[in-house]
Amino acid sequence: MLQQQKLKIATVVMALILAGLVASQTLQQNRSTIQAVDSNSIEENVPALTVGEIAASASTSEVSEDVSQRNSRVGALRVGRIGATPTLEEIQSLQKLPLLDSQVNRAYTLAKSMTCRMLTPGASVNPTISLPLAGEAGTIGRVPAFTIGLTMDPNGRNKLPAVTRRQVDDYFEKHRLVIEPMIYSNDQGQLYFGTDCQAAFYEIDRPGVAVKAEPMIESAVERFRSLGIAASIQTNEDLKSSLATRLNSKFGRTLVMAFTFEQAALTVTSIGQEGRRVTELLFFHLPPSQPEPSDAIGSSNSRNPILMEVFLTSDERRNLHRLDRREGELNAPTPDILSDVRFDKMILMGLYPAEPVVTDIHYRSGGIIDMELVSQLMNGYKDQPPMSLDDVLDQFGLLSGASLADQPIPSMKVNGTTEEDERWLREVARLKYERLEKSLQPVERADQPAAFPKVPLMTGLGK
Repeated sequence: MLQQQKLKIATVVMALILAGLVASQTLQQNRSTIQAVDSNSIEENVPALTVGEIAASASTSEVSEDVSQRNSRVGALRVGRIGATPTLEEIQSLQKLPLLDSQVNRAYTLAKSMTCRMLTPGASVNPTISLPLAGEAGTIGRVPAFTIGLTMDPNGRNKLPAVTRRQVDDYFEKHRLVIEPMIYSNDQGQLYFGTDCQAAFYEIDRPGVAVKAEPMIESAVERFRSLGIAASIQTNEDLKSSLATRLNSKFGRTLVMAFTFEQAALTVTSIGQEGRRVTELLFFHLPPSQPEPSDAIGSSNSRNPILMEVFLTSDERRNLHRLDRREGELNAPTPDILSDVRFDKMILMGLYPAEPVVTDIHYRSGGIIDMELVSQLMNGYKDQPPMSLDDVLDQFGLLSGASLADQPIPSMKVNGTTEEDERWLREVARLKYERLEKSLQPVERADQPAAFPKVPLMTGLGK
């Protein structure tokens, strides 16, 4: 009897266990079904990730259209602007001209990242200018500024073997360099410089294609560095001079560069000694833009050819010259600038020159003014407001005496310049030349001997 009761209890327990197992399985199935339904509903609200549509079937067109409509409502993430035209605000500007040695050395050191680069061999030396349409910004491209010829320093020729000397002379006579800054245009048609600059090395007989340069040429090109574009001067609107009203115009028309060389001393005791390092400034200047004719606004070739002027300092930034150059003549008989080069090291068993050093430069000057006058005009000369470097270079012809006071006003005037402003600039040029003429006069000294009278001397001879 007792055993039968135990069997009944065991049977009931087993039934309860089976019922619990069945219930747990049913509950798990219900949960998985609910999760599947929830996941399907979520996937309907999330756009699908499309990797590609290569060999996609026609049945997926509706899904792709739905995904494209959803993606069109989401903004695109732009990481960079590769090849985009930089604006004036994005280009480094130069607030003050570095004229002192400490200033120019610091600016030259900080501009290491803006060193002039060699053009890739095979590229066009004088590329076709691409002018954007009116109302569009774009990159104009590289514009040849001036050519550089190389010759060996007379004091360093004897250091080279005769065979090497002939090879170097022949190499220099057949090749030249051309410096090409980059020019851009904004949507208003204003041209402005960038800090990017390239140098093309080419053969005179084939001036259209750049060739591979020797390492010594590349090291010489690295001495050219961009310091920035000359900044404009902010002035008050109540200034009366028309020169001051033009100072509020956009800047970017002048690119300031620097280059270094070792100037050889001219004293007798310094023969055979190394010169000292000298840093001079280069100004690439675009004249004020001329308005386009109204009937040619839509034409991409309606603008005038790009005009550029080149200025450079001398005597350790004491004087400013306008370079008299042959624009567009890459194979002219003489280059715009001729550089004397000395080699301080010989490699490959003393047969290959290395470590070139520029010792002097020669060029034709189309006018000269002293940098002290430029600084005075930029700081505000007498009662006149400060002028920007762009405006000073615009008036270089008047300031250098190219247009004298007794000559008629030149036909090509700078926009916004009145006759009063030009008279003032002519007066500044006249005072400059009077000061220069006075400085060239011999200085009278107290111990200077008096001139003897031109009369026969009474010597008593012949009596």
